[in-house]
Amino acid sequence: MKNPIQRRRAARRTLASAFTTLTAASAFVATTALPANATPPVDTHGLTIVHAAADVPGSLADAYAAAATVAMGAPDDFGYPSIDGNAVDLPTVSPAAVALQTSPPDVVKATLNGYAKGPAKKAGDPTPDKAPNLGSLLDHVVLTHPAHGKSVARLQEIGNQVFDLGQLPAFADAAVTESGIDASGHIILTVGRLTDNLAAGIVARFGTDDIRIVIDPSSASTLATRG
Repeated sequence: MKNPIQRRRAARRTLASAFTTLTAASAFVATTALPANATPPVDTHGLTIVHAAADVPGSLADAYAAAATVAMGAPDDFGYPSIDGNAVDLPTVSPAAVALQTSPPDVVKATLNGYAKGPAKKAGDPTPDKAPNLGSLLDHVVLTHPAHGKSVARLQEIGNQVFDLGQLPAFADAAVTESGIDASGHIILTVGRLTDNLAAGIVARFGTDDIRIVIDPSSASTLATRG
């Protein structure tokens, strides 16, 4: 399964965003990226260069979709799911979501079904009777609590801000064409070239933990898109 990724679109200097859940009709990243062993042409200022956005393996596609349904239903309480070996990690962010980690498995499943009702569902107010039954799809979903984890809502906000930064005239030579969040739970920013100016600007504003860069020279002449 190719990675479902949220995209942001900008054509002729007009930005138009579209919200697409990770469990339904999804947009995919397709790039001809910088080879994984290639040396970035400029100082990355600590940013990580990746070959392409991370994919969801077919064996975990249903579990990933279930975790994404939960995360999108309670975007302030959970982070983006990510692939970790043979499991799907679902980061907990809010106190109510974190507390689930010590709950019995049957309570966890029932409550996650409630969160999946969303959108804009709060973790402290699940309604399992009105929610989809994710059932065994949650068997491979593991609740985690990363030290510096960010919620879906916050990561989307950062992703949009990173993309908009790249659209400023000062960074036009970097040819920022696409942003989204991949199956590793990171913001993926696709650029035609990574300039020192852009790398420094991103790190100064957003740090290096949440953002990965794909360098795709062929994308320099395409329309810009973001999640």
